[in-house]
Amino acid sequence: MKQPGIKSRLKKSVTLIELLMCVVLLGMVVLAFFSIDSFGRYHLITSEKRAKVQIEASYTLEHMVKYIGFAIGDTDNYPVTLGSNILRVWVDSNENGQLDPPSDKWVAYEYVPGNHTMLYCADSGYSGTYPSQSATGTCTSGWETLSHHIISDLSSTYLTVDTSVSYLSLSVEGCYNPDQPSTCGYSENPSVFLTSSIRMPSVSVR
Repeated sequence: MKQPGIKSRLKKSVTLIELLMCVVLLGMVVLAFFSIDSFGRYHLITSEKRAKVQIEASYTLEHMVKYIGFAIGDTDNYPVTLGSNILRVWVDSNENGQLDPPSDKWVAYEYVPGNHTMLYCADSGYSGTYPSQSATGTCTSGWETLSHHIISDLSSTYLTVDTSVSYLSLSVEGCYNPDQPSTCGYSENPSVFLTSSIRMPSVSVR
């Protein structure tokens, strides 16, 4: 009986080596596929989180910039009043450029630290001579929620009012999961910080 030669055994060995190489290469391809898929999913989720925070923080800041820009008053009757996480602004509701308390209204913003919510009130009530009201939580029209992802309050840390000029500096900081403040700013819990200087053209400082 003819014994297999060296060439035959070499062919079998080469075939086995090739098979092992194919298995290794296939494993590497599968591993690379799952790595790319996981990487893509991770960054997609992170981008979605960041976008959500960016949208809510931007909306909150733009909303406040818009209505604070309607403030009307002077140095004797300054239209911005601050309380404990309450910002009340006397606005020119009828847009006639005149200081007329019966027609104009107090609008208000309130920050609720317990659930990281920024609220807006279109009419926080009027009583007596302008600007008789202090900044309290009263809201005649009912509170509207602007965002549930805000971690900046309405204190001097984020809001600066200078009665000598008709400008107000405001910052809004948002975080995707504000209940975990220690991780705010990390990729799994993105945050944004926005700042604006608001001009109040109808506020006279002369």
